[in-house]
Amino acid sequence: EDRISLKKCEEYAKFTKKEAVAISLLLEPDVISKKISVCDHSVPLVVGGVKSKIGEFPHMAALGYDSKENPGTIEYVCGGSLISERYVLTAAHCFNDKTPVHVRFNDYDLKNDTDEAEVFSIKRIIIHPDYKPVNGKYNDIALIELEQNINFTKKIRPACLWSTDRLRNSKAVAIGFGKMGYGDEQSKDLLKVGLEVYPNEDCVGPYKKDLKKGVDNSMICSGWKAGGKDTCQGDSGGPLQVSSESNKCVFYVVGVTSFGKACGFSTPAIYTRVSTYINWIESIVWNQSNLYTLTLAYKLLAY
Repeated sequence: EDRISLKKCEEYAKFTKKEAVAISLLLEPDVISKKISVCDHSVPLVVGGVKSKIGEFPHMAALGYDSKENPGTIEYVCGGSLISERYVLTAAHCFNDKTPVHVRFNDYDLKNDTDEAEVFSIKRIIIHPDYKPVNGKYNDIALIELEQNINFTKKIRPACLWSTDRLRNSKAVAIGFGKMGYGDEQSKDLLKVGLEVYPNEDCVGPYKKDLKKGVDNSMICSGWKAGGKDTCQGDSGGPLQVSSESNKCVFYVVGVTSFGKACGFSTPAIYTRVSTYINWIESIVWNQSNLYTLTLAYKLLAY
């Protein structure tokens, strides 16, 4: 039997296509109907990262916190992924010492308030029960429940969840509003970077001191060993993702950005493996009380 997350993935994929109807110029005209893509996908190329196109990653969430240095202003220090009408997947360590006040979607430039970004209030934060802030490295995964459901559009729609341990290939894409390099300012633009997924053994040496129990199967080791490409501070909680082979507009989140070494050096970073926690995620996001119906049709509001 298919997992609920896979069924939901199929449902959400409908929002990447719209129907175009043409009438053939014959005496007895046929109506020709064709599904066409509505997503703004480009080939995935935030150290060494490049700017994302507007609409390219409609599941990307930016978590807004009250600034301690500049009271009254909001700073975005963590990311997340929209995975349903109501829930955002992120990292547990994003709540170690402060709590976000809202979640922002469809924002590709944090300094520009004239774009079409949408802000949602937070109802509750659910941190994985086995996460311990003291060593903060294992089970680094959390969910945010929003105050209200999101109406999916071309520009705001969920990503799918990768539900098996085996990854299809060794390439993945990380996105976030991170720093461009060691000691740099945070990027105002949403950056994307193509990374390699390495065997976990490749992360054992660099993280021996950080990980008392070693690099276990709940983690993914990913980066760019040549250096210069990496996810960096500010990308915490954001997705490590692959696109669907059958529909390039559909992204699967395979990992949640957890922690790494200094930005842009050749050491890979550690990501929380989504498939390890798929049962926990499904039990919260799609429990029977908030599962309206799988066949519920949402209207695609904006083209």
